[in-house]
Amino acid sequence: SRINNSMASELFVDKITGKTGTAGSAPLSMSGNTLTATLGTSSTGFGLITHMDQWRVTTTTGGGSAVLTSNLERVDTDWSGIGTGMTESSGIFTFPVTGIWLVNVDASFYSASGAAAYQGIYTQLDDDGTGYSNRAINLCNVTGTSYYSAMSTSIALDIENTSTHSVRFYMASSGNSDMRAIGNTDATQTGFTFIRLGDT
Repeated sequence: SRINNSMASELFVDKITGKTGTAGSAPLSMSGNTLTATLGTSSTGFGLITHMDQWRVTTTTGGGSAVLTSNLERVDTDWSGIGTGMTESSGIFTFPVTGIWLVNVDASFYSASGAAAYQGIYTQLDDDGTGYSNRAINLCNVTGTSYYSAMSTSIALDIENTSTHSVRFYMASSGNSDMRAIGNTDATQTGFTFIRLGDT
């Protein structure tokens, strides 16, 4: 390391190492513009993801237009989420804590009979306990019997009150009651991801 004598405010350091035997000391190293540090399991001053949860439809379900209210499970194949998970009851999802939450939807569709001009899943939010309104919409086209299609949406929601704010997912069809959202209990084909990004 060296000190630039012409500019006393500049300190050039290649590596800072914590004092031997000091609990919680963390070595730091600098290479170019990259600072490498061992932070451990938590740290202040950094925006860490504190909550993440994933749910999916377990069996192929339909048809037509309706709120997805059953055959839902938390993804449990490889992991159990981060932090406290969402609570689900009859298709209504409530949040464990307030904050800005990213809600992603990925859906796969199948036609048992005929075509559909549009097929999709709407993310609907109730933010005052009085009713649901659409917050994210993405539609696809299923062109005929035994054909498949897929869609996805992503929306950031400001969850200010966990008692009054909730979301649900509405499966929308152009009128063909033989449209199906494809479900799978081992590999997600229609599912929902909830990630808390930060404070409200």
